[in-house]
Amino acid sequence: MSKHNVVELSGRETRRDELTELIRDGARKLIREALESEVSELLSDLSGRRDASGRAAVVRNGYQPERAIQTGIGPVTVKALSTTCLVNCLSRPCSPNISFGSL
Repeated sequence: MSKHNVVELSGRETRRDELTELIRDGARKLIREALESEVSELLSDLSGRRDASGRAAVVRNGYQPERAIQTGIGPVTVKALSTTCLVNCLSRPCSPNISFGSL
């Protein structure tokens, strides 16, 4: 006989719960908006930086592959924005893709 009262919840990952999906969608939207804001701020801060041809040194470059971020309600998948640094415009050596601290 078992000496604990823990109940295993099998199939929890496969069932759809509308409330949980609503919360996940909200979390996904908040994360997306935060990333958009972070990229906009970075591009704004570096808007004066130009390469030798006069083009913007840092540009937005689509999205990175979708990834799962662990949240309190479980994993939430998001697509992170991608930027490209065309010249050494930051205080540290420039890599082709700038990484953000939030992801």
